[in-house]
This record gives sequence, structure tokens and C-alpha cells, in this order.
Amino acid sequence: MFELAEALPGQFICLSGADVVYEFWILAVFRLVFAGCLALFSFTVACQQADSRAVDENALKDLDAQWSKAASAKDVESTLSYYADDAVLMPPNAPVAAGAAIRGYWKSMLASPGFTGGLEGDQGGSGAVGGPGLLGRNL
Repeated sequence: MFELAEALPGQFICLSGADVVYEFWILAVFRLVFAGCLALFSFTVACQQADSRAVDENALKDLDAQWSKAASAKDVESTLSYYADDAVLMPPNAPVAAGAAIRGYWKSMLASPGFTGGLEGDQGGSGAVGGPGLLGRNL
């Protein structure tokens, strides 16, 4: 059993069944390798993002400094302007506050005689909860 295959346009060569199977597998492997390389390239390009961590960190530090300045000035409205409408405040040793209760909490906090305003903490750490960083703060 032989099959004709076109070698060049208009020229045919005779191939045996084993040659056809061999060429089929070579072509299948080539297609598989090509598809794998294409997929890998696609994932590599899609996953590349500009590293904006330094920019984001500086923006957060600037917002933190602005918020601390508002709290130090004992300005309730400016202090609350950094909260989202659906924010929830979890003060230490007190019940969770939301909505108007957050305003009441900050009014009493800013009116207390010992409050000096702002937050102090390590600004350059990892930011992990309970560790140094933007979330590891002390009032």
C-alpha cells in the first residue's frame, strides 16, 4: 500500500504506510511544541505588569500623612473624609462601629484631653497585620 505525496508543486513521490505514519507523528509533535510555545508566550506577556509598588506605597504614605494631619488638627469632618460610606471601625476594647457611630467615636476621641492626634508607627515595614508597617500602628 503506497501513497503519493507532493514533493514540489507538480512532482510526486511514493511513500510507504510507515513513512506516512512517521510524517504524521513528526507533524503532530511539531504542532504540539508550537502550541505549547505560543501558550507560554501568551501567559508570559499577559502576566507582565509594571511594578507600581513604590508609587502605591508613596501614595499611601501621603494619604496617611494627610489623615494624621487632619486628626492632629482635631477636625472631625476631615478625619472622616478618608472613610468609605460603608466603612466599619473596630476600636480596641469597644464594639464595632459603623455609619454615625464612627462619627461619634471620632468626636469623643478628638475631644479627649490626652489625644495628640495622628498615628505613630513604622512606616517602612511589611504592612503585615500585627507586624511593623502601615497596619502595625499605635494610637
